[in-house]
Amino acid sequence: MSNFVLVHGGMIGGNCWKKVRKILEYKQHEVLAPTLTGLGERKHLSSPDIDLETHIQDILNAIVYEELDNVVLIGHSYGGMVITGVADRIPHKVKKLIYVAAVLPKNGESMFDAVGSEISSFLSRSAEEGNGWEVPAGTPQSYGIHASEMINWFVKMSTPHPLKSFQQKLHLRNIAFDGIEKVYIKCSQDQALDAMVNRAKDMKIPSCEINSGHFPMLTAPEALADLFFTQV
Repeated sequence: MSNFVLVHGGMIGGNCWKKVRKILEYKQHEVLAPTLTGLGERKHLSSPDIDLETHIQDILNAIVYEELDNVVLIGHSYGGMVITGVADRIPHKVKKLIYVAAVLPKNGESMFDAVGSEISSFLSRSAEEGNGWEVPAGTPQSYGIHASEMINWFVKMSTPHPLKSFQQKLHLRNIAFDGIEKVYIKCSQDQALDAMVNRAKDMKIPSCEINSGHFPMLTAPEALADLFFTQV
């Protein structure tokens, strides 16, 4: 049995993992899928002050207070920033890091630094067109979600994302982080973060691929869970 902690990405809450979580739990694994502050069912806590450190603390506290060890820590999209920060703080509790179509930051980078100017400028402009400090979700179709039922679910469940968390730089402090086993999962229908796939290759992080758009936990949950099983 493994302890899985599933960290969602931007503009959505931990409930995006519901189908994957049920599959993992059916196989008798312990699974946590916390929602980051200001998102999903915690959107009432959103504020301009929420940053990457807030979200790192969310996951750190979940692991510490649930008394978990040997954690398989999985991050999707922006969640790659979060799991990297968490693993740097408590490497002794983390067995493996799995990045799912995720940001793979280097020391001293923000998410905006890692993904480059095209994506970061687009997200910044989106925030400026709203209240100035939240980034609205894109259309479901832009994330590779095309089934009508799932489109309706995403529109209902997605939430704006605190801009500051995309802007804050991550500083890695613990040399033990480098020794944690890592794997990168690429979504074949999603080219937005191909630079991160290339970065994983440069960092000698093994990778595998799933036939999905950017949200495989929504569009291909069984295949994604199967990939997780091969990694533990």
